[in-house]
Amino acid sequence: MRPKSIILFAWLYLAAVGIGLLNSIVYFDQIMATAMADPRVRMFPPEFFRASLYVSTAIGLLVAFLLWFFITRRPSLLAKWIFVLLTAVAVLGLIGSVVSHRFPPGIPGVLSAVGCLLRLASAWMLFRPDANAWFGDKGIASEP
Repeated sequence: MRPKSIILFAWLYLAAVGIGLLNSIVYFDQIMATAMADPRVRMFPPEFFRASLYVSTAIGLLVAFLLWFFITRRPSLLAKWIFVLLTAVAVLGLIGSVVSHRFPPGIPGVLSAVGCLLRLASAWMLFRPDANAWFGDKGIASEP
């Protein structure tokens, strides 16, 4: 039976993935317009860039669901640490976009921030004592 922390991780992480996907779908045309304004992107045909956005979204979903599977169904310390690393990169990216004034305004920005916070909360669940036992991690002391 999966521990409570792993169940919470699963729900928080799937919510974060869902918010990210919703953000991508709803604001796809805005993402395309912003990207096509960049001269480095304009050298490619818009159809190519549109297809690359679809492919990168599909690959991102595949990676997300593989990590979810190897954390919640087949406990893997490697998947746990890959997830933690990707979450740290996402948090640093969010902070960097705010500092450099590239953070998206309005609802897209709010959804991005909420998704990032959900990922951070889900990562926290992976370090609770019952989650450590799930992964068979003997290196972190658990509560009595």
